[in-house]
Amino acid sequence: MDIISSVNRLQFRHHSEVFTGATLDEARIAAIEYISGATAGIRDAESGLAVHDDNNVGVGTKHGYSLFAEPTVLRYSEIGKEDNPHVMFVIGSVTNDKVNETGEVWHSNNKFCIIDIDKTEAEIEGLKEEIEKAIKSLSIIALSSDTINLFAEKTEDGTYVSGDVKTAASHVFENETKYNNLMIASNTVDGPEGLFIYVDLTYDEAEETFTFVVTNADGTLKKQSVKLPNNYLVSGRYDVEDESIHLIMKNGDDIVVDCENLIAEWAVEGTGSTTPVMLFREEVDFNNTDEHHHVEPWQDLLWADIRVADHIPDNILHKDVTGEYLYVKGTADNIKFNDEMNVKEAIEAIDDRVSTSEGNIIYRREDGIYAHTMLKYNQAENKIGFEYTDGRTGNLNFVEYQLNSVKLL
Repeated sequence: MDIISSVNRLQFRHHSEVFTGATLDEARIAAIEYISGATAGIRDAESGLAVHDDNNVGVGTKHGYSLFAEPTVLRYSEIGKEDNPHVMFVIGSVTNDKVNETGEVWHSNNKFCIIDIDKTEAEIEGLKEEIEKAIKSLSIIALSSDTINLFAEKTEDGTYVSGDVKTAASHVFENETKYNNLMIASNTVDGPEGLFIYVDLTYDEAEETFTFVVTNADGTLKKQSVKLPNNYLVSGRYDVEDESIHLIMKNGDDIVVDCENLIAEWAVEGTGSTTPVMLFREEVDFNNTDEHHHVEPWQDLLWADIRVADHIPDNILHKDVTGEYLYVKGTADNIKFNDEMNVKEAIEAIDDRVSTSEGNIIYRREDGIYAHTMLKYNQAENKIGFEYTDGRTGNLNFVEYQLNSVKLL
């Protein structure tokens, strides 16, 4: 037998005790603890009508149907206000079937629902301001912008919002030219479809005609065709051989644009340069690479040279026999010393003569110039002497002088 189907009775149970607390919330918590407490909660209780079915079958079976078969009414209040309690209604359901070793069936942690009118009213009162703000936020106000018109129509079925895109008939630009708008509202037999613009440009190669198609403000199409002139440019190329641009017309004419001035926009002075460096440009015939080493066959040669003043005798800067290198010829015989001689001649003309005048102590010997002087004192005779070279003979001369002396008796 299905346990749940065996319980076909339902009665409300009014709990006699009024649960109290220092505050209303404490009293409410005590009442809820009576329902769901781990040790004293009645949601898993084994007493009451739910213990046995109406046929007295299953006596002693632990159904735990208390809140399922016997919804309970509880009262709670602050201490001292028991005569005016708050009311709580609790109804439960059956979950979590369990069977023990002996085959007994019961339910634990049954779910339940609490209806607390006083608490619900307080919560609704607290939400009142937020609900009013939410209602105001749902108010729809249609505001038009520079490009869109918005409309709001309130009816019993709700508020309907619609919009329409603004389209200007024309516009005047800075050049004071008025241009009509190509945008139109597309309408069919089924109603409007939206904004529409059509622009197309086609070319008829056989007729050599361009056709431009645009929408008119009245929804029609405006076409305008432009036929190309009989003669127009069909191709162009650059000819490296004559350094010119060739423009080929439809009738076969070849328009030649000479690029000489563009290519030769700079000039070289060559020997007319007023500086020691001379630049030269040598034009080379197209594809003539026999005597030149340029990269491409149409390239001219640009080269430079340096003037060397060979006509000046004192110049020591020279070119070698190939003309590719400069070098300095710096020897004593070609470096100028003064207007009359070069360095070699100046060195050879250095005079090391020594004067033979009387009294000169410098003497020229084979190994160089020599001079000697010495001062001597004869203590025994109290004389002072000078020894020196004779500048004419090279001999050593000695002159001695008696010094004054004083004797004490």
